[in-house]
Amino acid sequence: MAKFCGKCGTKLDEQTGKCPNCEKEVKDKQKDAAGSGKKTNKKRTKTAKEKNKAKKVGIVIAVVLAVIIIGFGTVCFLVYSDKLDIPCIDNIFVSMGLKDEDAAVPPAEDPNEDSGNSDQGNIENTDGEEIDLGDNYEIPAFDAEKYFKENTDLKSSFDVLSSQDISTEREARQNFAERGFTGNPITYEYTMDGTYCGTEEISSYSSSQHPMYQTYYMTASGDVWMILEVNGAVFASPISYNFTDETKIPVTISETDTITSYDSTTNKFYINVPKESQAVIKTVERIDAETLEKLTGEEIDKL
Repeated sequence: MAKFCGKCGTKLDEQTGKCPNCEKEVKDKQKDAAGSGKKTNKKRTKTAKEKNKAKKVGIVIAVVLAVIIIGFGTVCFLVYSDKLDIPCIDNIFVSMGLKDEDAAVPPAEDPNEDSGNSDQGNIENTDGEEIDLGDNYEIPAFDAEKYFKENTDLKSSFDVLSSQDISTEREARQNFAERGFTGNPITYEYTMDGTYCGTEEISSYSSSQHPMYQTYYMTASGDVWMILEVNGAVFASPISYNFTDETKIPVTISETDTITSYDSTTNKFYINVPKESQAVIKTVERIDAETLEKLTGEEIDKL
């Protein structure tokens, strides 16, 4: 006896027992679903390609910006070091008090001036005697040991190479940054063996060490400070304050009751307290940008 599909009434296939009409509909739906899946995958592939393309464009833009920033920073440093003459950048440094106006604008040479004047290389000492500063003149050696014993309460002295507290260039930059001193170049002038190498800017990635690092900071009110890191200890010199009255004894801000001095000839550090005739130490809990913003001339006098 023939059997019929309970759904559409079509006679069932005697071999498979399935409805040929309903089976066809199922296969058609499967084909449609497969085709739709392929289109979706194509859309997804296209979207992924577009995202990768946008990502590559973003990377290129970031690299170009980085090159521009590094290039501009290099130019500023060369101008700051007087290795490159760009008046507009020079004027910015002068306005910040980081360069002397006379140094930023070299005086014009007088064509009528006698360049062969034999007295140009001579000066007078404190006794009024003329000293010849010709090619054979040698600067008298500075006796650091004698100076610190006579002019300070010398607490200790030790060789630079024996110290365990000296920062690397990378550590020095991090230290200055954590204290808020990020606006100006951080520089060094000596290698670990005491050799003078000129004013060089530190690298954020260098593990090289130097006895002393320095930078400058200008407060919102325009006061200029020199920030020093010597053997890992930080000190601040209020340049604007110290030079407003030349009769004042220079002030140094420290986080302790001593200062650390460096002498390249002996290549030693000297922990000392200067005599009152030489310098005055004033202490704060922490030397950072926030502290210096509060240290006006009146506040320094109160310390």
